Amino acid sequence: MMTFDQDTIQDLLNLPDIAIDRVVLGERKMLRIDVRSTFGSEEGTQCHRCGKSIDHAYGLGNEFELRHLPLIEY
Repeated sequence: MMTFDQDTIQDLLNLPDIAIDRVVLGERKMLRIDVRSTFGSEEGTQCHRCGKSIDHAYGLGNEFELRHLPLIEY
């Protein structure tokens, strides 16, 4: 059985500006990866609606499920 550490998953996903919070291997080869954005965490970013500077999180985005992601046969 293959073990999944966060650094390995981070390398395989190859997505910039994310941090992996949790990796869960479920039944029937289901792999759940909880991530959060780190984009603009140091200097902040701008609101997509009004353009004002944002320097802290306002909440969480919606969860979504990707099926049949060709990632290490999961």
